[in-house]
Amino acid sequence: MRVTDRNHFRKDAESRFPIKIDIAVAYGQPWPYADMLAWCFENVPARQWEQHGYMNWNRRDDSGAPMDFSRWYFMSHADAEAFRKRWMEGNDASGSATISDDHPRREQS
Repeated sequence: MRVTDRNHFRKDAESRFPIKIDIAVAYGQPWPYADMLAWCFENVPARQWEQHGYMNWNRRDDSGAPMDFSRWYFMSHADAEAFRKRWMEGNDASGSATISDDHPRREQS
């Protein structure tokens, strides 16, 4: 059995998916991770999203510990926006979130 190469997975996902949503996981707080996964399986087409977690050693919480994040990748802006509305708007799932678009939309002519 091959050990999972998380760095390879991350690089592959970042090269394929233009939209990333990072959600800080608040230590010791309720965290709807399973519900978020279920929502993606039910609402986003297969192979149009991925997810992985990572620890950011450069960002620290109030106690000085490195922060854990859940990173969600999406292919379409519509799916990313629906995810954002469901899990981040008026529902502080984690206390902090960052959305980035590595491949901006082309202007419609």
